[in-house]
Amino acid sequence: MPDFTRLIRNKDLIAAVVPHTHWDRDWYHPFEQFRLSLCRVIKRLLEVMEGDPRYARFWLDGQTVLLEDYLELYPEDRPRLERLIAEGRIGIGPFYVLPDQYLVTPESLVRNGIIGRRIAESFGGCSRQGYVADPFGLASQLPQIWSKLGLESVFFSRGISRRQLKRAGSTFWFLAPDGESRVLGVFQVNHYSNISLWGVPGGSFPRGDPDTDDIDFAFSERQVQRVLDAYAEAGCRSRVLFFGNGNDHHAPAHRLPDLIEHNARRFARVAFVQVTPDELVDLVKQESPELATLRGEMHSPDLWDVLAGTLDSRPYLKQQYDDAAEWLERRAEPLTALVSALGLSRRAVREQHHVGHAFAIANDSALPAALGPAALDYAWKLLLRCSPHDDICGCSVDATHQDAENRAKRVAEICSMLTSDAALRLAGSVRPPALKESKPVARLLAWNGLGFARTCALRQRVLVPAPSRRLRLVDEEGREIPAAIRARVTAPHYRRWNFDDGWENLPEKAVEADIAFTADLPAMGYRTFFLVPGEAERTYRPAVRRLSRGMANAWVRVTIHPDGTFTLVDKRNGVRYPGLNRVRDQGDAGDLYLSHLLKEGAVSPSRQDGRIRCVEALPDRVTFEVKLTLPRVPVTITAGRTRRSRRTAPLRLRFLYTLYPHSPAVYVRAEWENRHREHRLTVDFPTGLHTARTEAQSAFDVVPHEAPFTQEPCRDFVTAAQDGRRLTVLSRGMHSYDARLERGRLVLTKCLLKANGHIHDGFRPYWEAPGGNCLRPLVQEYAALPGAESDSWAEMAKAADDFRAAPLVDYYCFQPEGDLPAAHSFLEVSGPFQLTAFKRSERGDSLIARLVNLSPRAATATLRASSALKVTGAHLTDLLERRQEELPVRGGKVKVKAKTRAIVTIELCT
Repeated sequence: MPDFTRLIRNKDLIAAVVPHTHWDRDWYHPFEQFRLSLCRVIKRLLEVMEGDPRYARFWLDGQTVLLEDYLELYPEDRPRLERLIAEGRIGIGPFYVLPDQYLVTPESLVRNGIIGRRIAESFGGCSRQGYVADPFGLASQLPQIWSKLGLESVFFSRGISRRQLKRAGSTFWFLAPDGESRVLGVFQVNHYSNISLWGVPGGSFPRGDPDTDDIDFAFSERQVQRVLDAYAEAGCRSRVLFFGNGNDHHAPAHRLPDLIEHNARRFARVAFVQVTPDELVDLVKQESPELATLRGEMHSPDLWDVLAGTLDSRPYLKQQYDDAAEWLERRAEPLTALVSALGLSRRAVREQHHVGHAFAIANDSALPAALGPAALDYAWKLLLRCSPHDDICGCSVDATHQDAENRAKRVAEICSMLTSDAALRLAGSVRPPALKESKPVARLLAWNGLGFARTCALRQRVLVPAPSRRLRLVDEEGREIPAAIRARVTAPHYRRWNFDDGWENLPEKAVEADIAFTADLPAMGYRTFFLVPGEAERTYRPAVRRLSRGMANAWVRVTIHPDGTFTLVDKRNGVRYPGLNRVRDQGDAGDLYLSHLLKEGAVSPSRQDGRIRCVEALPDRVTFEVKLTLPRVPVTITAGRTRRSRRTAPLRLRFLYTLYPHSPAVYVRAEWENRHREHRLTVDFPTGLHTARTEAQSAFDVVPHEAPFTQEPCRDFVTAAQDGRRLTVLSRGMHSYDARLERGRLVLTKCLLKANGHIHDGFRPYWEAPGGNCLRPLVQEYAALPGAESDSWAEMAKAADDFRAAPLVDYYCFQPEGDLPAAHSFLEVSGPFQLTAFKRSERGDSLIARLVNLSPRAATATLRASSALKVTGAHLTDLLERRQEELPVRGGKVKVKAKTRAIVTIELCT
């Protein structure tokens, strides 16, 4: 460990030189091409470090995935890497990748740290520092996430504002919203590459080769002076300064020791030392300077642009990531953990319609217990490889994002197989109701992966053996469930795959039925419904009424207009919200990083541009459709990129508006095939509120923003309130929003599409990315939710979870029975808490529940665990699942008190 006292003797400053490479796995080249470059860099690194003991340190960018990528081609080099890592000469970890912090799920940020540490420790060492050289801003909860992952600092180069820098300088404490968790903030003044190409003048050839022998020492002195001047201007309360000797995809500069020796002689008041980020932080800790404290989201473009356009670019990527994460977090992980805890190894035959069906008798057995954790770990790695900013942000060449689409697809494939396997085990282990009439022809299992009970509108298409198309639905007690069942006979006999005889022909007819119904589902649990022959016992009164051009339930009344807007009236307080979902299309002369919206040529629909019709009116749901055509939308922008083109084409959108009986939210689905380039398509939600304050969900937090602005981060909801009323917009995979004031009233805007066909204006035409124009079928789903100003963040988070995380519904025609009840809750969370994860522990011998307190004050969470889990003990842990405090368990209940916005991880021993 470097000694601060010795280094600073007779000196004013310490230049802590961190030799590094910043590695993008894929960006302006796809992954496999960059991997070959990575192999060249690491091969050269091993040669330099083994050949020159003066080259003391090198930093591998905080990502352990680089080791996996390299060793797939050079497995024989693992001992060499392990030796240098164990000696502390190569610094690795603590992350798996360097993810964007706004576009991935909160749990992704946690798993990135868990997986990264595990891999790093297997090589003999893991950094304690949260080095994220180039994220496009920092989430407000980063200090808490990282401190609970055992990390001490954040090294970063984007997001801090001039005002924050003036107040705190480049080294400060970064405090979490809980008011307790903090990490050391190390702002990399002049970026993470502030001393890259040290001694290599910019005009030399080959330009950008850090591994050259030809060093201009006089030029290196001028570079050092520029960095020192930048730190003096920024202000720094520590005398330890970050000097980043490296850049994107740089090999080590083998003459670095000579450069350090030379500049140490020239700058008599500066001590130069070659370090890793761990050693830099150790020096600051030894110095123990008086530091200021900053808190809150860091998403300012003041000093280095946070590239906010990436929040909107290629929206399909964001959707695919969120869908794959939902399969992992809400379905596969909790279900596999529960069936393992319950010991459900027996499973009924896989039927033809299920994901796991295969024409082999051997495949009818359950998946091995050990396969689940290994498959889930692999799925998490695949998902996390989609999360770095050059992947999830949509700002790379098309081939890079084609790879990401394939990875997300593979995550869903793995998780759907695991989910199907676990659900089959559950479905085959429940007790059916005692029915007087004939046996059920099928059972439907609905799984709710959220920590609270909820009412859901469900739908399932089935192919079942039945004597006729007259069918009805009953619950676990044999009570009839109001359901709309549309059935037709499709074949004279029903065939299914049987584990003994191959194809089995059953005497009943094959009946295809579409079943739509609304039901209550237990928290983190399942409910089984049974399809039985016979007529429905009675006609049920509609819970949602169809109106001439709209719909109504007990909560709200909705009127649809031909221009795609709708008027929402909250019956509870009489508040009227007109003009919601107002479409606007603007030219965007920016690129995949940044938007440059053209003021002229914006297009909005008129009152006569759309056609309205009701497409479905069932007792528990009504859906209206508006087919909207904007007849003359410019197809692109001019070659000079200053205005929209004169050539136009129709822009056709299809909006579906659905109202359910259990919620005041109006669900909206937008569908269209994009045929226009260089434009941004948005929908406005005029709130009618005289306020500029908005609040948007972020990772484990809710963050305020003041209008007006364009493209601030937003996870699953944005909300605004005043004078007792509130309007919230829920969304799925739409991670930005705009806000402005029109005549003093707040308008919220969500982006349907940002379409641009190149990566960066500064590199045209070389970095073309035509796929960024998204000339493909597109879908966006969101909802408008009226409410009261008193509605809590926890209630809005529940509404967002309810909107985003659809229950899993599947059906089974087999008849086996077990001892499990037909409806069951395994875990329920009460209090103002959001359950963000429920999984098997990393050790594999217990269960983990993770939640966050969304109350503005300290609160107590109560976890009620099912007796079927046989919970014998509980512990409060950090995010690495290291036990911190034993918690009492009484009657299956565990209580824990948490500060505001505290992330709480609880281990349940079974």
